[in-house]
Amino acid sequence: MALEGTPSFRPYFDFNDMYEGYLSISRNNLASIVVIPGLRQLPERYHKRGLQTLFVGQSGENIGELIHNPEAQQRVNKWFKLLEIPYEIRSIEEKNYFYLQMRPIGTNYWISYRDVGLGYSLSISFILTCLLEDNKTILVEEPEVHLHPKLQGDMMDLLLYSSLKRNNQFIVETHSENMLLRAQKCIRSGQTKISPEKNIIRVNANDLLINNVFKENNTSSVQKIEIDNKGDFRTHWRDGFFSERLDDLF
Repeated sequence: MALEGTPSFRPYFDFNDMYEGYLSISRNNLASIVVIPGLRQLPERYHKRGLQTLFVGQSGENIGELIHNPEAQQRVNKWFKLLEIPYEIRSIEEKNYFYLQMRPIGTNYWISYRDVGLGYSLSISFILTCLLEDNKTILVEEPEVHLHPKLQGDMMDLLLYSSLKRNNQFIVETHSENMLLRAQKCIRSGQTKISPEKNIIRVNANDLLINNVFKENNTSSVQKIEIDNKGDFRTHWRDGFFSERLDDLF
């Protein structure tokens, strides 16, 4: 209440400050999103140097420089061993590029990572993202592409490790039953099967949200799949999705 003869003041509203604040928040949120596309490019034999970036890149264009870092190289090779990938990787620095090489375990020769098969070479950018990123939202399409069934399951352990230990949130689009079966097993046992540390990585049903996306009436619909702490699905998959295993067994 203003005294008589005293001018009243309206609160000062600075639209520019508010705009800049929301713009900064939006930029930070967008910067925290990492995309790993399903349609990945064939691996390059040579990678440019001097990029000085922590980002793997959607096409894995920066992995040569990242793996040249001894700590990152050691971390990747440690997970190669845990995932039973029978190779060791290194990055050789040349004049203006990096040359990625892989050595079959038990041998003393190195070959280009481009020549070891698509499954391993296309997965390196995904593995690096899981191991190097922190506090990110990571969108992954078909992490199982070109991988054999056991390694598909093991990739779920890597996802859980990166989520629970590096605070990354994953939004994964997959057709791999092996990944879901491993997730069920981890929930049932209460921990991941694979861990690079001595401490156990605890897992429960609240750590995963499973949605079945299907087409209905010319549009996409979403069915939420409930899972309990025993790792059992409490929701019947629409149209018998992921029932092929039972159909083929009986």
